[in-house]
Amino acid sequence: MANCGFGFCTSAIENPNDIFLRKCRQVLENTTKPNIYFLLGFLFPSMDKFLVRVAALRDRIFGNPVFWLEKQFEEIVKLRKECKMGDHQDLLNMMIEANQKTYSSDDIMTDSKTSRSKFKYQKLTALELRSQCFLFLMAGYETTATTLIYLIYELACNQDIQTRLYEEIIQHFPNEVSTSYEK
Repeated sequence: MANCGFGFCTSAIENPNDIFLRKCRQVLENTTKPNIYFLLGFLFPSMDKFLVRVAALRDRIFGNPVFWLEKQFEEIVKLRKECKMGDHQDLLNMMIEANQKTYSSDDIMTDSKTSRSKFKYQKLTALELRSQCFLFLMAGYETTATTLIYLIYELACNQDIQTRLYEEIIQHFPNEVSTSYEK
């Protein structure tokens, strides 16, 4: 996901302790656990502001994987904008290009109620750009893993399909040691 979405490689496949993989897992684990602060805030609404501060302090002390990933995306976007890396054809590059596009007068529309002019297309803010990166990574992480697990299960249960898939792979990639999404 990191390579096709953002053009950077991680060692997540070879290294189960890869920092990006660990942080993604922590985000998913944190969202599935019952949150004691939410429960206490629900039971005692007057404590809500205090509990938010306690949770923020906890995140500062122990770290929050969401904040860590957002900071990494912020750095990646900054580097991409500075380097003008147009040779990467990935999601991040397309979002940055769309953000840097200049619009013509044809792209302006007038609101009939307020008579105000505005662009038909709005540029993404820095926060929206980071959030889209985060969403893409999180959505792709879980769904890809689930799909691959189901695929492997089906191949294990259907030996004839597994054999046919193997033969097609050998036919199309006879001398390949490894492949990537670019091939």
